[in-house]
Amino acid sequence: MAGVTAGLLEPEQGAIWVLGRPAAAGRSDILYIPQDVQLFEGTLFGNLSLLSGAAHDAILEAAEATGLADWIARLPMGFNTILPPGGSTLSSGQRQLVILTAAVAARRRVLLLDEALCHLDRLAQQRLLSQTLFPDAIVISVSHNGLGPEAEL
Repeated sequence: MAGVTAGLLEPEQGAIWVLGRPAAAGRSDILYIPQDVQLFEGTLFGNLSLLSGAAHDAILEAAEATGLADWIARLPMGFNTILPPGGSTLSSGQRQLVILTAAVAARRRVLLLDEALCHLDRLAQQRLLSQTLFPDAIVISVSHNGLGPEAEL
């Protein structure tokens, strides 16, 4: 369902409209974050830039908001840390934090989050949910870990 809503797949019947347009026409307004994330070969900053399409300062601001900047500051090469294809040197939670940071920097109007925090530890989940990371966006979130509709992203 998320792929159809994000405009990535065509519905077999009927139509999906998002923000008054067919979903496929509104792809630039929609960001989909799946449960399992694969990153690209290159630097951490390169991944954030490619995934978000955002300017340098917006990426740094997003990294501060999500807490990614704290973790990156402890890496010897910081944002220039090189990743292999898929980002396999990072844990699933670290990859989710990278993609979530890219989503914050992207500032899309609609976000589809499919278990977007499931690989993060409970403390990181609560810290992220205690903030308003997407203040002007419509956020549709699927979660199976007890985080109810009162959780705010």
